[in-house]
Amino acid sequence: IQEMAAKTLPQFGPDARRYALRPLIAKVSDTDPGVRVNAILAVGAIGVEDKEDVKLLVKQLRGCIDRTVAGSVI
Repeated sequence: IQEMAAKTLPQFGPDARRYALRPLIAKVSDTDPGVRVNAILAVGAIGVEDKEDVKLLVKQLRGCIDRTVAGSVI
């Protein structure tokens, strides 16, 4: 369900996407690789403009990369 939600959220308008951004950024560190990958793709599709959101995203991505095994799509 979370993976499909992440795939669907970029299809909504700007107002809905703005509210979905922080929860999506939080899912970048999810334990399920499908959720992680689709959250990253959704955040990329939506875009991040706020400096605090950028900082949070970079922190999440760094942790995600550090915990990912070699050869992963991440």
